[in-house]
Amino acid sequence: MLSKLKIKNFALISEMELDFNNGFSVITGETGAGKSIFIDAVSYVMGTKFNREFIRTGEDKTSVEAIFDCPPGVTQYLMDEGLSLGNGSQIIIQRENAVTGKAIAKINGELVPVNKVKEIYPLLL
Repeated sequence: MLSKLKIKNFALISEMELDFNNGFSVITGETGAGKSIFIDAVSYVMGTKFNREFIRTGEDKTSVEAIFDCPPGVTQYLMDEGLSLGNGSQIIIQRENAVTGKAIAKINGELVPVNKVKEIYPLLL
């Protein structure tokens, strides 16, 4: 389950941090309120193709961090891939792209190819 999402310089969002409690969460709002930007940010951090328009106008880079409660299969995946287990109860996925083209993806603080993030995506969402 997604427990926290941190977004910085993504589309129209300068900085935002969302905490999700256990249970059911709903994102609502008027048309144009930014619900689709939230979905784009989650998709981006989970490995979808980067679009330069994701970087907020006037900024050098964008970054999104998602913290998940670690479900059963993910720990085994991390061990199989030789990745850090972190604290064992959560998994942290970070992604960052700069205007210069520099791109970073991390799982539990370790640099990984974005394909590793794509592989873990179905285990988390």
